[in-house]
Amino acid sequence: MPITPRHDRRTEAFQQAEADHDIRAQELELRANTEPMRQTQVLTIEAPLHRMAAAEYLHPGGTRTAKVA
Repeated sequence: MPITPRHDRRTEAFQQAEADHDIRAQELELRANTEPMRQTQVLTIEAPLHRMAAAEYLHPGGTRTAKVA
């Protein structure tokens, strides 16, 4: 094993600690963003279904009567 100066070992340790911190921060950000993304996906899928169901309830059979003025 080559002998490395103390400064190099400190620099290496600092860089490793910084990289570990960055990875933890990215993981936390990913977790924080995952649930809102899931909710957005669910709402994107379900909202049109609810609108279609409401329209069918209000106008069974899909017939809409328009008033002619």
